[in-house]
Amino acid sequence: MVIVQNMITKANQSKSGSFLVALVFTALGEKDQAFEWLEGAYREHDTFLPWLNVDPEFDSLHSDTRFQDLVRRIGIPDR
Repeated sequence: MVIVQNMITKANQSKSGSFLVALVFTALGEKDQAFEWLEGAYREHDTFLPWLNVDPEFDSLHSDTRFQDLVRRIGIPDR
């Protein structure tokens, strides 16, 4: 978890990198944490967000209403 903590520190300091932190939490099965960081990526207008719906790393989140809401707010089409 030291690596994750370092990523979080850097993301907080630079106000970017939230998408990648969300990716790590998704891989760890920490959905609530992943959504918190995805919301941060949304606020930061992260350049990776348009790929959210097709990135297979986030497949485990697709059935969650929070994911569907985020995709709608980003304005990317459903798969």
